[in-house]
Amino acid sequence: YPVDFKKYYTAITTADWYTHPMKILLLFVVLLSPAPVLAEVELFPNDSLEDWTIVGPQIDFTVKDGVLTGEGKERRNSFLTSKKSYGDFHLSVELKIIRGNSGIQIRSHDVNNQVKF
Repeated sequence: YPVDFKKYYTAITTADWYTHPMKILLLFVVLLSPAPVLAEVELFPNDSLEDWTIVGPQIDFTVKDGVLTGEGKERRNSFLTSKKSYGDFHLSVELKIIRGNSGIQIRSHDVNNQVKF
């Protein structure tokens, strides 16, 4: 049996696509779509430094109750670097420097155990 597709299907032409009702429908679809959920990633789960490595002098890095501490007597800087790579992110920290030279580097690379910017 031949099927008359025109009877069951009407194509939307380019000129009809941006009609006022279609714009309203698209607006509702966009506004009612769920926003992406930002997942929090714990950098030191269970107070572990398993996913981290030290670059430079091997000083003592510890994590206790989610607080990272680094102590050493070396005159050169030492860096705690993640073994993981991260895409876009928001970093939120509380920072307390008691003495010495401290900071946070983002998107640095280590080459032959030296940090390159």
